[in-house]
Order: sequence, then C-alpha cells, then structure tokens
Amino acid sequence: MGSPFDQLGKKIGLRALGPSGRTDAQHEIHANARQADLRHEPDPAREVERARLGLLGRLASVPCLIELFSSAPGEEAVIDCLGKLIAYRQERRRAAKPFVKPFLWIITAGHPTTAMFVLGATRVEGWPRGVYITSAAPPNAGQSRRPGPREPGGLCVGFIVASELPRERATILVRIMAGGTALRAAIADLATLSKGAHERGVATADVLELLRVIGRKSRKTKEEEELIMTMRDAFAELTEQGCLEEAGRNLLTVLRVRGIEVPDAARERILAQKDRERLEAWLEKAVVATSVHEVIDEPS
Repeated sequence: MGSPFDQLGKKIGLRALGPSGRTDAQHEIHANARQADLRHEPDPAREVERARLGLLGRLASVPCLIELFSSAPGEEAVIDCLGKLIAYRQERRRAAKPFVKPFLWIITAGHPTTAMFVLGATRVEGWPRGVYITSAAPPNAGQSRRPGPREPGGLCVGFIVASELPRERATILVRIMAGGTALRAAIADLATLSKGAHERGVATADVLELLRVIGRKSRKTKEEEELIMTMRDAFAELTEQGCLEEAGRNLLTVLRVRGIEVPDAARERILAQKDRERLEAWLEKAVVATSVHEVIDEPS
C-alpha cells in the first residue's frame, strides 16, 4: 500500500497527468515484475493540458517512469529504479514505433547526494533550481521534441529535489507529490491560488483525504501534527465543509443501521445542513428515534 504520503503523490500524478496522455499507477514492468509508481505516455495532441501542469507537465512531455520518495533515496533504491527503467525501455523498444528513449524521473523531497554522484546527475541550463539530469540524457530532455539520431547513449535519468525547487506556481504539484519536508510549504502555496486554479482542482481533494487519514491515527509524529495544522489553516473553509459532509453521512449511516427509511427529500436536507450543532443534535436523536421525522423535524 505504501505510506499516505506516497499515495498522495500517486493520486495527484494520476489526476494531473491523465488528461494529457495515458497514465498508470503501479505499472508492472513485465520483465522483472516490479512496479513503477507512475508510468506516463504523452499524447502529442494534448500539449495544452500538459502546459497547465507547470514543471510536472514538462517532465511528462516524454515517455517516462516517475518514482516518488518522501525522503532522499539511497544508492540501492535508485539502482532498483534503474532496473525498472531498463525493463521499461526494452518493453517500449519492442512495442513503440518509432522508438523514443523513455525517461526516469525521481521526485524526492531530500537531496540524494550519493546516487546523483554515481549517475553523474548535474544541474542543466534551462531547468529550474532543484532539477538534476544525467549527462547521458539528450540535451532537449523534457522539451517534447523527439531526440535526434545522434543523441548520446545511456539511460535518461533526472532527479527533482522538491525541497530545492523555487516556491512558485509552476512547481506546486511536483512539490506536493514529493511529500516530506517540502509538503507543508507546497500546501500553503496551493491554498493561495484562486479557487478556480487548475492546480487546486487537481490536488485539493487528495490533500484533504490525506488530512483525514492522518487525523484518524491514534499516534502522530511531530511532523504529522504540524502538517495537520498547516492543512487546516490553509483549507479551513474546505475542511469545515468536509467535516459537515462527514457528519451528515454518519447520521445517514445510523439511520440505515437502525432500519429507518430516509426519503430523498430528508436525505437532501441532512446533507445540505451547515449547522454542526444541529447535526450533532440530530445524531443524538437518531439513536432512539423510530422515524426520520422524529430526528429532523422541529417540535411545533
């Protein structure tokens, strides 16, 4: 299953990249039965959708695997990712015509110093701070142009260190997907966007779900407590709405378990209720009531 933070990154990756091409989570690399966090095959006709994703859209302009780490991966973890890339590359060479080298993007919250040194990943002109690409990658990596016949040999690997990325709109989705130390600032930045911003539509539901998952834990780390506070402050209005909706669903569950019929009009009234105290009072009544009218109808 992975941690809630890993799941958040995969959910947002699927939601963000789906409109711009085929995207799979837990994509099984058949040659070695390993699973990549995300696999993306860009649709050339969907450049507009990718452009709305900022840095993530730029990464997704080439066929790629995306691996997510909420802390800096060690050398062995990165080598395991390379095994997936090799198998995926062989898979695509058999199936894709013309063949285009796939990329491995490793999105990480921390700086994987040793692994980057081993692979020779360095800063590349034209990319934001925090992006490191191996010397084997073609010079037009991430630009959607097809590599030429004289492209360098070797594997195409890029590291995106989320904690080093500039705090700007173009990097928000990637920083959220990385989790870890970059997540609090990324969520705060997400909340500053207008309600109609594409990034908010992509990420807000999954961020709030993460809040609910962590909130249900009996024991929380200091980092999780701080993250909860950040999310509640950043999305206070949406968090309150989510709590009201949950309270309404809980009331309907109690009525259903007790065998009490709830007409559509009553169901709509319960789910539309915005007064938390009234919902709590209705829930108390539902424990002993024999009909929905005893619960939600006010005494004359």
